[in-house]
Amino acid sequence: MTLTGRVTDYDPNSGLMTITAEYGNFLDVIRKGYRECEIRLDDGRAISAKQRRKARAIVADICTWAGYDVRTEADNVHETLKAYMCDEWGYEDFSLGNTDMTTAREYINYLINFCLRNDVPCLDSLLNRTDDIDAYLYACLFYGKCCICGKRGDLHHEEAIGMGRDRTQIIHEGIPAIELCRVHHTEAETIGREAFREKYHVYGIPLDKILCRKHGLKTADIRDKAYLKGVRHAE
Repeated sequence: MTLTGRVTDYDPNSGLMTITAEYGNFLDVIRKGYRECEIRLDDGRAISAKQRRKARAIVADICTWAGYDVRTEADNVHETLKAYMCDEWGYEDFSLGNTDMTTAREYINYLINFCLRNDVPCLDSLLNRTDDIDAYLYACLFYGKCCICGKRGDLHHEEAIGMGRDRTQIIHEGIPAIELCRVHHTEAETIGREAFREKYHVYGIPLDKILCRKHGLKTADIRDKAYLKGVRHAE
């Protein structure tokens, strides 16, 4: 179920936000015992022409990969992918003609995750297609794809772990890392972190439990077995 509400108050000291949403069936609230919800903040800005072009370009790549004619089937593929996103991520139906900027960004994130998960070849690097660099870099780490070229990658620590330290015993959670193929891994080590960042405009993402488990790295709580619980953008 999706409700639309408004932010009515925010306490900067506690960081708590008050949101008011109208829901007519009070008895249903009591019967089902609603306690938690997911909140998506909308800044009210309309989708940009650049976002629309990015989404359409990725859909065209998926269309070609799936064996459909881009000229005649792209709209159908777009509608199918959009329906999948709405079902999996809990969005209401939307149109790229007039949706908000936040929904457009999430749709592009969904399409990029689809491409990374299914090895969809794209005419342009997904680094150039993303509208959310943090989400893109995280997805590359999750799916093991180089964030520069899209080829199979390996986890690259932005900061050296140190000579003589046993990597199997180091708690990697919180350490910034990036996914790079062998070629770009070597380049990063050759030219240095700052030069690599400046050239490609990418940076390390702090590893969380999900990414540590994905790469077989030690976390702060090695007893946590439910590391995939609540994952949305990586599935």
